[in-house]
Amino acid sequence: MTSIPSNRRSGGRQNIQHHEPEKTDSFSSPSHTPKASGYGSRSVKSVEVVETFIARIKDINPALNCVVDQRFEDALKEARAVDKLIESGTKSEEELARETPFLGVPFTTKDSIQVK
Repeated sequence: MTSIPSNRRSGGRQNIQHHEPEKTDSFSSPSHTPKASGYGSRSVKSVEVVETFIARIKDINPALNCVVDQRFEDALKEARAVDKLIESGTKSEEELARETPFLGVPFTTKDSIQVK
């Protein structure tokens, strides 16, 4: 738990207690490149990573309220398609890395950006 100083209109400072949910997975690291490179080598399934990120969002979103459009079912469908493409072997690992370096890497975006 960390203490975050907060300025109030009255000019005083108040410490707000902030509890960050515990990380329980190995995918929520700052570096995205290792995740992306793992997909082409088939060592990591896109569905597994997306499920982990969905669980993390569900864990922290009540406190942050930052994910307003939860398109979890669509994300899982897209992840299954990515896994199917990789398993099909229609493209080599080199082609996938060159053409779609972040294929299967989950991300969020501002809700003011159209995604469909």
